[in-house]
Amino acid sequence: MQPLLEVEGLKKTYPGFQLNGVSFSIYEDCITGFIGANGAGKTTTIRSILHLISHEAGTIKFKGKDISKTEKSFKDSIGVVFDEGFFYDELTLTQMKNLIASSYSHWDNGAYTHYLDAFSLRPDQTISSLSWHENKVLIGIGFVSPCRAADYGRTHKWP
Repeated sequence: MQPLLEVEGLKKTYPGFQLNGVSFSIYEDCITGFIGANGAGKTTTIRSILHLISHEAGTIKFKGKDISKTEKSFKDSIGVVFDEGFFYDELTLTQMKNLIASSYSHWDNGAYTHYLDAFSLRPDQTISSLSWHENKVLIGIGFVSPCRAADYGRTHKWP
């Protein structure tokens, strides 16, 4: 079975930190945890996978294709939920959705509406007015992106 995501020999150096030779594979239909001590390189690895930062060495493949050559289609196929927020607190959920949706070629507005309902959220609510606000919205938007999780979520009645 071919890995869904394959990282091989990833290297990134910062002053006082070195990510050296990180390799792993993630297979379809598997839930995978990425854990480690503070400063171990988890965030650096994920930012490298997403091409938010450059890396000095290594290859990253998604469905067997080098993502440096297929970055748009790679990013169009995934949903990402970061540990820190990036939302503008004064925007409504609809305004924030409009910003996020423009990043995807095939945004699923029906899935977005499904998750608003599932989390009992109103489109006119501001981000800052929500309890547990960013995590709910981040998770919902992560599922709405055109990835298998969104399809799985609707099929299996998440949450």
